Amino acid sequence: MKLEEMNRRFEEIRKQQKFADPSEEDIIENEEIGEDERNKKHIILIAVLIILLGVTAAITIPRILGTQQKTAESDNIEGKIMTGYPKGLEEGIVEEVSQQQIGDSVFSVCINALPVFHNGDAIGKVYIINSEQNQYPCKVTITLNEDSTVLFKSGDLLYPNQYIQEIKLWKSLSKGVYDATITYLIYEEDGETQAGVVSSEMRIVIQN
Repeated sequence: MKLEEMNRRFEEIRKQQKFADPSEEDIIENEEIGEDERNKKHIILIAVLIILLGVTAAITIPRILGTQQKTAESDNIEGKIMTGYPKGLEEGIVEEVSQQQIGDSVFSVCINALPVFHNGDAIGKVYIINSEQNQYPCKVTITLNEDSTVLFKSGDLLYPNQYIQEIKLWKSLSKGVYDATITYLIYEEDGETQAGVVSSEMRIVIQN
């Protein structure tokens, strides 16, 4: 083989090696490009996660607040029987208006004897209480004195240490002050056998 041909062949081999084996600069450049691509993907992924979290929060938070609001409203629903003693009452709103001997104990009637309603269709605070000192469950009826119209009647038994805070009158009354009677129908522990009756006067105020 001639020297000139050998040199040409050698140059061809060198060119092939250069093409096959990238230089250090090429390797660094490719690594930088790959790193940039990975960074872009990370940024996009983080942005998507932030958007998803925002959407989830926008959906979830109103639902939670709505649930809390409904729970708070249900605590004071008209005629709802609640356990314990009403909190935050001003002195004198609830009075022990009547007592009667029932069996071996005295049954006390504790109510707001002067409940105020904004109008005839509004809810008013009556604080019908079965005191924890009482020994019997009861049901409660409120009737209008002038014609015995039933203005309210509890459906379930009210046990000792329970109370009804608010009610809506069954009959819409016009503006004025009305004499009424609240009657406690007292039952034995079985909730079926009536043990006695305790009544007390009250006055209902309709403001408008």
